[in-house]
Amino acid sequence: MEDLPSHLTVICCRVTFTPTVQHCSMATVIGLCIRVKLMRCLPPRFKVDIRVAPGSHASEAAGSLSTLGHFLA
Repeated sequence: MEDLPSHLTVICCRVTFTPTVQHCSMATVIGLCIRVKLMRCLPPRFKVDIRVAPGSHASEAAGSLSTLGHFLA
């Protein structure tokens, strides 16, 4: 396999954040803000992956954060 030119190399940038409190209703908005800021600042070859830290949000057990993953993917 040949080496890819540097402008075709994809780099993954994964950010895991912890909301200020477990019942934070703004977790989705915070994640989206982080994602938009990174996408605007980083070159297009960066793939941005934003996640909520495991066990840091009350809705995680109920499966409500699956919608967060949908918006942040």
